[in-house]
Amino acid sequence: MADEEHDFEMDVTLAVDDQTRHWLYFQRERTEAERAASLHKTDVGGASVIVKQKIRDGRGKNFKLDETSFELIDAPTSLSTDDFYAMSKNPTLVEKYRVEVAELVKKKLKCDVVHCFHHQVRCAPKAALSDGSIAGYAGGGPHTDSSAISGDQLALSTVAQIERANPANAGPFKRYLYLNLWRNISDEPIENDHLAVLDERTVAKPDDYIVKDLYGPGYELVQYGLNARHKDHHRWYYFPKMTKNEGILFKQVDSDFTLAGRTCFHMSARNPGVQEKHPRESIELRMMCFWREAAVDSMPTEANVRQELIQTKTAGPLEDAGLWTLGRAFLSRLLGLALFGRGGASSGQAYGGDPKPYAAKLIAAVEALPKWPAAGRQWASQVVTSQGLEQGIVTITHTLAEDKTGHFGTKHFSKEVQQVIAEAALGDEKYMETARKAIGNLADN
Repeated sequence: MADEEHDFEMDVTLAVDDQTRHWLYFQRERTEAERAASLHKTDVGGASVIVKQKIRDGRGKNFKLDETSFELIDAPTSLSTDDFYAMSKNPTLVEKYRVEVAELVKKKLKCDVVHCFHHQVRCAPKAALSDGSIAGYAGGGPHTDSSAISGDQLALSTVAQIERANPANAGPFKRYLYLNLWRNISDEPIENDHLAVLDERTVAKPDDYIVKDLYGPGYELVQYGLNARHKDHHRWYYFPKMTKNEGILFKQVDSDFTLAGRTCFHMSARNPGVQEKHPRESIELRMMCFWREAAVDSMPTEANVRQELIQTKTAGPLEDAGLWTLGRAFLSRLLGLALFGRGGASSGQAYGGDPKPYAAKLIAAVEALPKWPAAGRQWASQVVTSQGLEQGIVTITHTLAEDKTGHFGTKHFSKEVQQVIAEAALGDEKYMETARKAIGNLADN
């Protein structure tokens, strides 16, 4: 049974709807030139306020995923604590855990396909000493990790990835759910720095969802901040003494708009009255779940989430490339900063008819692949693993030529011109030799 003696209060930073678009640059450094050229002169934007919130003991309460947006479940694991920490350098352990979780979730939710794609191990004391594979706790206030639009985009790109990897798992689907499983990875119960989750039935809709642009190291997406206006109605919960064989399922985005629980505000919650003996050790695993049949067909389509396709009703070659959202959005920015330094390449020049100068920039980008940020290298490796080396090089090249953030000077060219530039690079023997070696080495590691 829930015990009020386990409830506690803590300071929480909530958003205030100041009629601006909120934003956050998270672990992403910008040059002075970038700041000067950006609408965002600061790394954090949007009004906020610090308030006291009660975090309640959720033990003994009958929370259901489709009602509250989270649920405590039994989640046995065969991995040891050491196994979880070794996952960053052992793909076999990653796959073992993904299969284990996918089978558990598929059975519980009765969905047709579960695609696991990202995990994060967290332990604050170990984070400072790690190689970057271990993170601290997700404090800083309530947040969601995605939103309706970013979830739709991720769902579409994931479907394309699934179809390439295993046609037997192909759609059409009628519902998707972007889901997390959070668990303790230690043999000791969690004593503090708990995962706190908000009962979505106590959230005012749409009043409490403050749209926020998140710019992270290697990705850009839309998420939600939590409005302070209805804070007295919000009900936050945590589960004391979580063990290794328990887990919290919580929703990032559910396409089924008829449900009460669709997206879960969450945060790390520290009880100021408890001095723990063992720091929290945890892992969160993200996944996309798909249903071929559902009460309502809520799956997005390319035509109803992309303005240019709504207007033209046709998809160009780059849409058909089947890239997942994160790869498309951030490679140009990451590589542009590394290759061109302050300010990047000019994006206002007209195309002069010669693709070679632009193709040369793509060649330089691939030559610098060993120096790409880890997120970029991981993305390239995933592309090649799922598509094969030759097709993977084609996909990566077209992504660079698309130049979403304008660092290669091709962003404002037509898709046809971008395709010509990509093909010019792909037709260069030096480029292909460099790409096969560099990208092939990534896939082998």
